[in-house]
Amino acid sequence: MTSSMETVVNPPSVGIRHVALFDDSKTAVTYESTEDLALPPMLRWWALNGKARKHEELQAVYSPHGDEPVSQMVSVGSGEGARLVTMSAETIKCWARKAAPPTEEGEGKDEVKPVEAVDVTADKWHCVSVRSAVRGDRFTALHASPDGSVLFVASKDAVVTVLGIGAAGRSTGPWPALAAAQQCHTTA
Repeated sequence: MTSSMETVVNPPSVGIRHVALFDDSKTAVTYESTEDLALPPMLRWWALNGKARKHEELQAVYSPHGDEPVSQMVSVGSGEGARLVTMSAETIKCWARKAAPPTEEGEGKDEVKPVEAVDVTADKWHCVSVRSAVRGDRFTALHASPDGSVLFVASKDAVVTVLGIGAAGRSTGPWPALAAAQQCHTTA
């Protein structure tokens, strides 16, 4: 029995909002946000540990779209050409993995090699290109083609734009707009 003076506090809303999979589910990406806590949203990359039979965290990126929440994300391609496309109302970002350089093995166990600088960003995911909404318009949906070469983006102004993203993981240049389809409708 509880007193009518007691207040029951709701637990904070914390959780995974979106999931994308790569390489036959060996790599997963989650977008997580908290609505009631002062924690920023984040993208988290996970890799399958076959021996432990579970995914383990590889990397986290906080506030991937600044103050805007991610409303949708899709995985494109696989292997070294894999890309993640995330969308908020204001921006679409393409994320790609920066591969680690190949390592060289020494001839003998006593061989001494000079110490070289370590690239801490190697084998990590980075935002490699961004497309912003134009004229104050807002993005509402996206879909990638099966081969990952084009992205279909819908916006509030009833236009579906087809973007060429085939080289988005290898280039920081703008994504070419291949076509735009205007939705013509009346409310008479």
